[in-house]
Amino acid sequence: MNSTYHRIMYCSYIKIPHFLKILIFFSLTWSIWSVYRDIFCLNLNLLSHHPAQNYVDLSIVIPCYNTGLLMHDLFVALSRLQLELKSKQEIHFSVSKSTDNTVVFIKRYIDNHTNAYLHYFDTRYYTGELRNFALQFVKGTYVVFVDADDTVDVLAMQGALTEALFFRPDVLILPYTIVYVKENAHAYQSIDNGYNIKDTLAESRLRALRMVNFPWNKLYLYSHIRKHNITFGTSLVHNDIQFHWLSLALSKYVKFSTGQTVYYHKIIQDNTTRQLTQTGGVQRFQMFSALREAYMTLVMKVDGFCTSELSKLWADNVKSTVDWTRMYHISSDMIHDFQSFYHNTSITCFNPSHPT
Repeated sequence: MNSTYHRIMYCSYIKIPHFLKILIFFSLTWSIWSVYRDIFCLNLNLLSHHPAQNYVDLSIVIPCYNTGLLMHDLFVALSRLQLELKSKQEIHFSVSKSTDNTVVFIKRYIDNHTNAYLHYFDTRYYTGELRNFALQFVKGTYVVFVDADDTVDVLAMQGALTEALFFRPDVLILPYTIVYVKENAHAYQSIDNGYNIKDTLAESRLRALRMVNFPWNKLYLYSHIRKHNITFGTSLVHNDIQFHWLSLALSKYVKFSTGQTVYYHKIIQDNTTRQLTQTGGVQRFQMFSALREAYMTLVMKVDGFCTSELSKLWADNVKSTVDWTRMYHISSDMIHDFQSFYHNTSITCFNPSHPT
């Protein structure tokens, strides 16, 4: 009995090193905070940006201009998303001086749904500027950009969001399908997102940079966007090149979703309905301004951009963008002017290893 007593007294007076006490204290504190964070769905990376706001898992940003008659399928999908998506979500409609019934339809939707917001401008802004404005107000852990005339698969979006929240990539690349619409006929072309299970993290990022610079086939970690102040360009066309390249070039973790088709991008093939981003003729010459703006921003924000492997990818991207524009958006009577503009544009857009 006496021996047992002395053993207990001896154990109670064992001295724990000071550094170990500190380690135990911080381990317990972090464990408690992790539980608290998970319960209340907080994103630690966002605390400095919106300290007084509630948090949601997904923010949907939709730029609009005279798209009222094209939004029916999207409204249906958004309504289902709110009903079926168990995590929180919000929708930001960013509308630029529409002259049709776009605002009427959006207000009707907002009146019947929570967490939906309208940002209306009585001035004509381009899609990149509309997206930039909405980004100032989003509260989601992840952000997705949706064109007003497109739609999403609700269950696939839910699956992609679950995947993103679990793995926490800076950018999650989504599978998508092109829908060619002509009168009442629809043709579908599924696009492989390029996933390769053998890719390293660096190879995944380079593979994503080689993709077409669509902004809508990706989920973006909002804290990544805010940390690097990533924005769309200000030109009429190809303003998404800057966002595409910055978000991927500055990322540490890019993941390709292994789920089902999430996004359905519609291409309307008739002469009566113009989509938000349909622009041809001399306006397409602004492509060169978009390329230069994106290039200068990349040089400023991405360390060693001009001397890295990214520079060759950039040169390839510029060439493919110019070739695509010339083939599909420049009429034969404007080819000569287009070529002249191309050759007179600063060499920095096309040979970034020799910036001026």
